[in-house]
Amino acid sequence: MAEFLTDDPEVRKRIRFSLSDAARLPFPDSYFGSAVAVDVLHHLDEGGPVLTEMLRVLKPGGLVVLADFSVQGFELVLRVHEAEGGTHAEGPATVDWARGFLSGQGATELKVSGGHFHRVAVFRSPTAATVPVPSSFAALDRRGRALRL
Repeated sequence: MAEFLTDDPEVRKRIRFSLSDAARLPFPDSYFGSAVAVDVLHHLDEGGPVLTEMLRVLKPGGLVVLADFSVQGFELVLRVHEAEGGTHAEGPATVDWARGFLSGQGATELKVSGGHFHRVAVFRSPTAATVPVPSSFAALDRRGRALRL
């Protein structure tokens, strides 16, 4: 599905799509510099295995960015699905739950923010030295409400 959303052929050449279980990623330890999950948490019955796996594949000091619906955002999603005759399940994992879980795993919270429809949290993975925050994370909101680290 993500490949379908990437309609620029030049961009698509630089991306490797991999369909896998998020609780058992097919990558070695410390493989990535960052990990991002957008609108994923509410789909999980158990968030712990997925977040633990995200930390495993991150390099020391890597960044975790989580974004998911706020209460108001999820209410909007439910109304849209109901208007189309469907439903949208909501599991127990939320950004606020993930904040507690990741802190318990030794990750350092750098920023938490929320707009009207989403909550966003940014963490540095455990054993971080003085790794600078990439400029691409300096401002995540294009509408002028910058997420400053």
